[in-house]
Amino acid sequence: MSSAEVSRHVSEGAESSPDIIALRTAIEPAQRRVLDHPLYQELETIEDLITFTELHVYAVWDFMSLLKVLQRRFTCVEVPWTPTPSPLARRLINEIVLVEETDSFGLDYLSHFELYLGAMEDLGSDTGPIRRFVELLSENVPVPAALDQAGVPAPAAAFVRTTWDVVTTAPVHCVAAAFALTREDLIPEMFERVLDSDGVEPGRLDRFIDYLRRHIQVDAEEHTPMAMQLLLELCGDDERKWQECVAVAERCFNARAALWTGVSEALASSKRRPATEQICVRIDLPGTASASEVDVTVVDNVLTVRNRRTGQGCDLAVSSGLRPSDVDASFAFGTLELRLPAAGPAEPVRSQVVPVAEELPTRPPLRIQR
Repeated sequence: MSSAEVSRHVSEGAESSPDIIALRTAIEPAQRRVLDHPLYQELETIEDLITFTELHVYAVWDFMSLLKVLQRRFTCVEVPWTPTPSPLARRLINEIVLVEETDSFGLDYLSHFELYLGAMEDLGSDTGPIRRFVELLSENVPVPAALDQAGVPAPAAAFVRTTWDVVTTAPVHCVAAAFALTREDLIPEMFERVLDSDGVEPGRLDRFIDYLRRHIQVDAEEHTPMAMQLLLELCGDDERKWQECVAVAERCFNARAALWTGVSEALASSKRRPATEQICVRIDLPGTASASEVDVTVVDNVLTVRNRRTGQGCDLAVSSGLRPSDVDASFAFGTLELRLPAAGPAEPVRSQVVPVAEELPTRPPLRIQR
């Protein structure tokens, strides 16, 4: 039975349940605060979407922690393996994990988080903070400390802290409520609004559009009915559990609305910045055949230009806050020309060739659009 068939099998009972209907009614005001937020009308340009993705990516990441709590609860991930009580619950959660963690895109298999990072790179968004955050987690740094050490923007950090509190302290039915109601059920309509915004156009945004459309499809048609069925199994006839589901959903909706307000404020702040004079930096890259061989990254106030094939490149000290999207690049006849805000390099090189090193240390790739 395919995931769509599984979804249809459980959807009628879940969606028509009096408990689910009452739950939806109770949370609707909090949900509307997210769906009616003015942010969607403010996403007018590529630059707006860059700002949006640099904050929203943390919600993409922490979604998986909610899902993994449910996987631990409904399936056996220990050795020795033993069957868990509900075969249907096992099937439902594994269907969701399969798509979210290893979805099929052409000939590739990717998590939706990795797809989103690729979309950010296409846009020219700064993936440095989220990559540093995940790297710290891989080194066993606790989530709250990693948020601080990676320099995660305050609105995104506050959102993740709310999710992490649910993940680490809430009973499993509340985790399921946060997952089902404030992620799977919310996302299709929320992403429809993002997709309809003026800034979303094909071309440079293809992977971002793929991400949005994929979630609209699988969450609405498959994952939401499955998640609602899990809620029914967990709460049953226990009125106290249903009320706790309402409370945690309202808390998570409020956190999402606060995140959207943070994005909106970041957009307003960026649009108030005065236009800056640009400087031109020319970097000679002998042996480079095309721009596709070159990575331009910004990490810890260092702009690095590197030929991935030869290892040649150079480093430039840049001002705090410079993002890949602030850099315009062109390539011709072995020379890469970069145009940066005048406040960019600490020691500006104006229309000069910068010498390259024989080899540079590898840095996380933050590709800019050329």
